[in-house]
Amino acid sequence: LSKRISFFHQRNEVLLLRPVTPKAQTYIVLNARRMATVEADAPYTHGMVPNWPEILKSEGNETPVPVYIKDKKYTWVPAIIKSVDMDEQTATVSIKLPKHWNERTVSPGKVVDGEERTVKLSDFPGMELLYCNVDEDYELVAEKDMENIMYLHEAALLYNLKDRHAAGKPFTKVGDIIMITNPYYWNNELYTEEMKFFHANRILFSDKASRVSHMTDDTEGMDKHDPHIYEISSRALKGIAVDGTNQSILVTGNSGAGKTEATKLVACHLAYIQEATNATDHSRMLMAKLVDASDVIEAFGNARTITNDNSSRFGKFTQMHYDVEDKTIAWNDGRSIPNCSLARPAIKTYLLEKSRVVGHDKGERSFHIFYRLMAAPEDFKTNLWEKGLSNSSASSFQYLTAGGVHDDIDEYTDGDSWMRMVASLETLGLTGDNLMMILKIVCMVLQLGNLEFGPDPNNDEETVVTSVEELDKAADVFGVSAETMTKALIKRKIKLMKETVDKSLSPDVAKDNCDALAKDIYDRMCSSLVKRLNDSMESNDPDSANKQYKVISVLDIYGFELLGVNRFEQFCINYTNEKLQQKYVSDVVFAAAEEFVEEGVSVFD
Repeated sequence: LSKRISFFHQRNEVLLLRPVTPKAQTYIVLNARRMATVEADAPYTHGMVPNWPEILKSEGNETPVPVYIKDKKYTWVPAIIKSVDMDEQTATVSIKLPKHWNERTVSPGKVVDGEERTVKLSDFPGMELLYCNVDEDYELVAEKDMENIMYLHEAALLYNLKDRHAAGKPFTKVGDIIMITNPYYWNNELYTEEMKFFHANRILFSDKASRVSHMTDDTEGMDKHDPHIYEISSRALKGIAVDGTNQSILVTGNSGAGKTEATKLVACHLAYIQEATNATDHSRMLMAKLVDASDVIEAFGNARTITNDNSSRFGKFTQMHYDVEDKTIAWNDGRSIPNCSLARPAIKTYLLEKSRVVGHDKGERSFHIFYRLMAAPEDFKTNLWEKGLSNSSASSFQYLTAGGVHDDIDEYTDGDSWMRMVASLETLGLTGDNLMMILKIVCMVLQLGNLEFGPDPNNDEETVVTSVEELDKAADVFGVSAETMTKALIKRKIKLMKETVDKSLSPDVAKDNCDALAKDIYDRMCSSLVKRLNDSMESNDPDSANKQYKVISVLDIYGFELLGVNRFEQFCINYTNEKLQQKYVSDVVFAAAEEFVEEGVSVFD
């Protein structure tokens, strides 16, 4: 029993030990948060079945027992135990709604405060109801770091995140990991220059000697212990500067969780630190280019889905190679943190959802670039491809009308996005003929979707392109004759032993091949674009090939999503997310379990 008492004491749980039986072999561990019975000779294990009748009926015990019960509408709701019938294995509870329930809950009127319900203990693991984390007034409490939650289970995690989300605090820690609940609006107060400074200063420049001279501390009144994504970027930079170890930042979550924005916030904060420290002008320029490159890739690889207006339909792996100053030089200069200058960023993309080029579900859109091109100024479109783009719109191309949606995203118009994208491309050096060639390839892809095929009226075994006007436009943008274009689309070559013959394709096969060509062209164009962007961010150091750089890597993988039609790419996406979630569980749960085992505390399987 002394070991049991010690365990509870370490967790600040024991306020009172009260004997339940005259022989004092069973005790109640009692405090404002939890009551459970403890056998004197029994080791502590998770899932121990509480002796509910003894707890509720023990002499002088008036402490309420707050628990969570299952609910069809809200999954879990908090309640107070009124009585327990162990013969029937049921419990009678009274619903106890948290403060601000009506203001912070969608459809709050589906449950009534004080309502009594009867629940089956068999519906809960080990017949143990899930305890609430409450304060002295029996109100639910929310922890900034969920490793500090006293009673850790699904209901506690969900209500903890719900409370912080409702309070305008999207960031919650789980040890060294930051969990983010997407607020779906931009809170300027969270991303001010003062906030950027605070986290960089706290983690990187905490001593006066290493503070940057033109940084000013305007963080009075700020919750200096509240988690923030800027902690991640600051700690990553400190890892390469002080520890000398390469760092990885993994951004994962379901579609619409805010992964793309989180990645941007990390990059912007690293750019801020570069700007504020003694980094070279070239290093600052590279960081600015990296931010612009991410915006450009987003235009070609993101799309609207049912759940997310800006869903990444590809994976992006960004590596930032830093030239880290020698520690001795920093110490001699009175700085504890060596300067880190970005020497060479590099972006890798993979698993582009090519199928979205030729079709998408109702209510969705294809890739942003198509709609932004349609929203470009008319004189630009005419100069790019007069025959196909003059007075055109998204409804002019079949690939864009499949889902029936081609209006602007709510947050910004496609015209505004076009202007920002062109400005980013100019920063990266993609202007003039280089820009026109990339956009002309986009036109090629769109025009392939307008081609239609049917049987030859004069020969049922032959196929022809029935959309003659669209064929002329396709031949024009590809720079070939209509005859050459037709032959390439409706014929395939068969190599025999001594000769090669042309075989006509059926209309359906010809259309499928046309779509496959469009997908392949778009995929190759995106790969070429990424290579051009990387080339524009090359190091200007002639000795860079021989240097040993430290690397901060950021993985932004598009999220789990269940679409109306789940194609092969979506299957790969969902599988990848399951593996990433498995790694998260391994890093958080299994690591904690190992600590418990090392400390001699039994854990559940």
